[in-house]
Amino acid sequence: MKPKTALQRQVVELSSQLPKITEEQKNYSSEKSFLQWGVISRNKIHCLECAHNWKPIKQLKSPKCPNCGNKLKMFGENKVHFDEREYYSIVTTKENFQVVRMFLSVKNMKKSELPTYYHIEVMQHFIDQKGNVTSMAKNRQSMSQYYDQWCYGSELTVQSKDFKNHRLFFLNPYKIYPAKNILPIIKRNGFKGKFHDISPQDLFTAILSDSNAETLLKTNQIDTLNYYITKHKTSVSNNWSSIKICSKNGYIIKDFSLWKDYIDLLKQFNKDVHNPKYICPADLNKAHDKLVEKKRKIQLKEKISEMKENLKTYQKKYSETKKSYFGLSFSDGNITIKVLESVKDFLVEGETHGHCVFTNEYFNKTDSLILSASLNDVKLETIEISLETLKIIQSRGTKNKATKYNGKIIDLVNRNMHKIDAITKQAC
Repeated sequence: MKPKTALQRQVVELSSQLPKITEEQKNYSSEKSFLQWGVISRNKIHCLECAHNWKPIKQLKSPKCPNCGNKLKMFGENKVHFDEREYYSIVTTKENFQVVRMFLSVKNMKKSELPTYYHIEVMQHFIDQKGNVTSMAKNRQSMSQYYDQWCYGSELTVQSKDFKNHRLFFLNPYKIYPAKNILPIIKRNGFKGKFHDISPQDLFTAILSDSNAETLLKTNQIDTLNYYITKHKTSVSNNWSSIKICSKNGYIIKDFSLWKDYIDLLKQFNKDVHNPKYICPADLNKAHDKLVEKKRKIQLKEKISEMKENLKTYQKKYSETKKSYFGLSFSDGNITIKVLESVKDFLVEGETHGHCVFTNEYFNKTDSLILSASLNDVKLETIEISLETLKIIQSRGTKNKATKYNGKIIDLVNRNMHKIDAITKQAC
């Protein structure tokens, strides 16, 4: 759009004064922004970096070119033309603006030829000292399925304020030219040269306009900063007081997403989330998993309690589908196996062995028959049989493990499978 404000007119004027990309900058992009490629054609490997080809002794996923020494990433077979596109950035200053220049670098490759490169400046972001940004960009093809299908022949024009919310604004360049000019205020706000996998324009606007982002960068809470800027700002803001306590105690949150889940669990168990003892665990994974297990046990207890209240309803349905099997049992003189006849039996079985035969409502599985194996009235394993295939699906003891009697139990069930088959056929 045409510049309308004094600021926009100033940005347009300053943009016209920016130097063209130098040969050194182009070469850096060409060397650092792209992978080294190869292709197989007519049983030969063709290096798309130096145009050398050779017949390999054996096929490798990433062969090394014997001529240029590059380890090659392979394209599909029998292609002729190839291209790769990457975004490349130059970070500089112009008067009182921090400027992020974004280039689309394209590498054209063809079998038996050396690659060629071209670089097109597609965006510029002018950031003032308060973090306000004015962007310029080339036109895009409106009918394209790609959001960055640039009209290469168009000029860079001023974009509306809403452009900051467009996904083009958040494009993170694959490489950034190492020689950077940085405003003193940005250095004062914590920037020391690294972007931490955040796009330059996103990082600069954040630390200039948001004191939380500035604090996170200065206290080296990098994963939290990344989460704050690129993923979910509210999740960080809601835990800000705890994050500050972590920083005060020299505790670096290396995985904010996991730490946030851990803090949420602490809140559920009414723990003090302002106490370093809780919020700065030496082993975050272990502390997190411990609370997850504690919550799981509570949820399981609550579910069992709720299900116990509905035993009569469950029993009615179970009896309707499995009554014809009630009373079925068989023994080898030592081990006895019998069909579970009540939903309460499922509850006892699950509590005895610590498995999910009750909580996962196996009594509602119409195509399965559940039996219990015991020895001298001591429960051994719970058996699930498919009524469709008449095969044992599983036979599990305490903590879902097989007992030393597992082989005998399976053999006993298989020798009496004809009894289950007969009842099934009769029921049909």
